Amino acid sequence: MRLDGQVAVVTGGTGALGRAVASAFVAAGARVVATTRHAVDGESHERLSIEAVDLVDEESMLGLAALVRERYGRCDVLACCAGGFEAGVNVAAAPLALWRRLLDLNATSCFLACRAFLPLMLESRRGSIVLVGAKAALHPFPGGVPYSVSKATVIALTKALAVEVRDQGVTVNCVLPSVLDTPANRATGTNVARGVTPEQLAETILWISSADARETSGAILPVYGRA
Repeated sequence: MRLDGQVAVVTGGTGALGRAVASAFVAAGARVVATTRHAVDGESHERLSIEAVDLVDEESMLGLAALVRERYGRCDVLACCAGGFEAGVNVAAAPLALWRRLLDLNATSCFLACRAFLPLMLESRRGSIVLVGAKAALHPFPGGVPYSVSKATVIALTKALAVEVRDQGVTVNCVLPSVLDTPANRATGTNVARGVTPEQLAETILWISSADARETSGAILPVYGRA
């Protein structure tokens, strides 16, 4: 599972999952551009640069794509690891702002990233897009309707986009984690014992991004651990 010489963009690249994915890509030989919400003054080191980007702002995302084009002239892999989770409010009491916020964080961010980087992939007729959904998209839970729907939208985007670009050398796939074993989840008392670590999920994302999986597109891959 090598990405030698390839250019990978990782959204949410300073979060628990994004950091693990960026590290896995670098270890596999890729040059990685990772996004963060906070100003970093162009922070970079060997084969990894971190750029401040607003993932739900079209101009900001198009600006990132322009930077990648100017710097590298290509984008081989796009891994959309950014997202958000909120739950505990039933629909009868859920504010519209919650619905919109989760759709933006989980679905609109993926759409805008694809919108920005697909032109680079289509020009070279090669590329791999990996979106991150969630088990809750297929197995909703009470109090989590906005979250479940936002992640189900990611699945729909995966399937629709895979059909759209299937004859143009670009694959589009989606991974569905259950509960990630992260310090943040542990701090909230979430039971993570039967879930997966960010590093384990990153290995699946690396595989589906590599040439080993070049014939796989439109796949929805459960990565539940034992949850």
